[in-house]
Amino acid sequence: GPSGGSINLQMLPLFLYSLRKGVFKGFIISGIVFGGTTFLSDSYGNIASLPFDYIVGFGGCAVLGCFSFLLKKDFGWKTIFFLVIGGVIATAIRFIGSTLSSIIVYKFNLVAALSYNALYIPISGAAATLLLCLIYKPLSKIA
Repeated sequence: GPSGGSINLQMLPLFLYSLRKGVFKGFIISGIVFGGTTFLSDSYGNIASLPFDYIVGFGGCAVLGCFSFLLKKDFGWKTIFFLVIGGVIATAIRFIGSTLSSIIVYKFNLVAALSYNALYIPISGAAATLLLCLIYKPLSKIA
């Protein structure tokens, strides 16, 4: 889009890291390190959007750290359920952060902000969550 945003899988490794290391370390890596690095590399970034789009948006991936207890459980429908719930919550946090950025920083009205962010964030979050569910079992056997 003209103000940024794309459909991608960048949330997937952040989900995995947060699941493995927990909420605190997940937030440091997702929100601060990845969010800050992505902000610096985005040509359309506005310093005012850093807290909303990047730190809150990507930091929301750390919520999967709340489900890290699943690493010690047998893989099954319960695991899938919690991975999906975590993915939905993380995606919602990113959506809210980016929508607030659209309204506050880029001066979109609420409908325009919701519409713009709805074009890519839910699709990216759903794709990352789906792939997480597909690769979680084989990855859990590695560590």
